[in-house]
Amino acid sequence: MGSFYPQKNVVEVVKEVLIEKFVEVPVQTHDASGLPAKIALNEMYTYLVHVAGVGPLFLDMWMVRFFDLVAIKTESKSYHIIFSDGAMVRCDHIMKVLATLDLKHWMVKISDRYMVNMLLVDFPHYKAGRSLLLHNESLEGLARKMAKSDITLMLTMGAGITDRYIKEFWSKRNSLTHVGWYTWVPIRK
Repeated sequence: MGSFYPQKNVVEVVKEVLIEKFVEVPVQTHDASGLPAKIALNEMYTYLVHVAGVGPLFLDMWMVRFFDLVAIKTESKSYHIIFSDGAMVRCDHIMKVLATLDLKHWMVKISDRYMVNMLLVDFPHYKAGRSLLLHNESLEGLARKMAKSDITLMLTMGAGITDRYIKEFWSKRNSLTHVGWYTWVPIRK
């Protein structure tokens, strides 16, 4: 008989079971996903990855699931969306679209050039020094099409901003729901 070495996916399944077993969540659901209407922010990512999987997922090649928008990069007067696989596309109307879909509050400014989707941040320990921490699955996805140096730059908090906006977001965590993560966001006009 050989030794037993647990595989990574076995550990993740156990983690999900423990979270679901020990976390108190309301029984009322808000949509057809079967997820509770309210989920603690530091547990939401595990639920969403379990239900939705890792993307990005596109609809007719012109809409993307909100969960797959990792960040928005601003340059001059243009906006670029960074997807969960590290791909980037210009989308100057993205902030208007997110406001219309009532999803803008999930995108938090961490520097002069980047806003990051807080659904993907590893709460409650969301930073290491001046760098924002994303869940491992998100980082692995970004690395498919993004250089490590670009990922580091994207996740570095800007001078003067520190983590003030993230703390404001964290203070509202008890009023947040998972509604909207599956929303298809138009990326072309």
